[in-house]
Formats: sequence, structure tokens, C-alpha cells
Amino acid sequence: MSEPTVTVYTPESSLANPATMVRATFRDPLRGREPAWRMGYPGLDITPDYLKTQKLYKNSVARMQAFRDFLDFASLHPGYTLFNSTC
Repeated sequence: MSEPTVTVYTPESSLANPATMVRATFRDPLRGREPAWRMGYPGLDITPDYLKTQKLYKNSVARMQAFRDFLDFASLHPGYTLFNSTC
């Protein structure tokens, strides 16, 4: 197994040596091939997570609407209590 390479970034312009710049331009996408493939891997399906989030959002909106409807009903019926208790 080879030692990992260390890249040192300096403020010098890569335009000073065009050959180095061109080499780096073609080398970077080749090095990024493996991570890009893993991100686009067909076995990685995020659809269930998306559907779960969508279901939770719709459920919370429905609960807010039900609570709003209850408040409207309670305001129209001033003697109505939720637990039939007298305080």
C-alpha cells in the first residue's frame, strides 16, 4: 500500500507553469470519479425518506386544521368544554 500524497496549497499562481495547471485540471476529475460514483449509486434510494417526510408534513397540516376547526367550534358554542368539567 502506498503512502497518501500530501498536497500543499500556496498562494502562487498555477498560471506560472501551464503544464502543471493542465495536468491538475485533468487529474482532479479522475480522482473524483470514485466519490461521484458512490453518490450516484443506484442502490442508494432516498425515496422512503422523502415519502416519510412528506407523510409527516401532511399529517401535521391536518392536525393543525383539526385544531383550528375545534377552536372555531368552541368559539361558536361558549358553554362547550372539552372535558365537561367546571372550574
